[in-house]
Amino acid sequence: MTQRSIKEIALSWLESSKNAQESAKVLFENKKYSVCAFLCEQAIELGLKGLWVFKEGTTPPKTHDLPSLGGKLHIPEKFGPSLIELYSVYILSRYPDASGSPAVKFDHKKVETILNSTKEVLEWIRDQFPSH
Repeated sequence: MTQRSIKEIALSWLESSKNAQESAKVLFENKKYSVCAFLCEQAIELGLKGLWVFKEGTTPPKTHDLPSLGGKLHIPEKFGPSLIELYSVYILSRYPDASGSPAVKFDHKKVETILNSTKEVLEWIRDQFPSH
């Protein structure tokens, strides 16, 4: 870690997470569903990595595996299905050859559910920081 405090570094991850979440909302409003879904995954990943820095005091693992990160951070089991879904979103929204066109895989209802679960997980993550 650098000269900045662990808390400062963790909060910078959290700020990046918030920016991704806010951008996802704008994309949702503009019906850009596959990119919105991708940014939801990124928001959770950035939030979990910020929590990693805060709790562990080390650089977070270089992974997109949300269920693994969540497990190592002991997040509540109720978020497990959301992390699994969002991890699959990472693949489906980024790689057209994974299962066809990403634009076809994500519709309003599905992405609205993804946005809501993202909000819930991020609220829990933010609540783990004493004051931010």
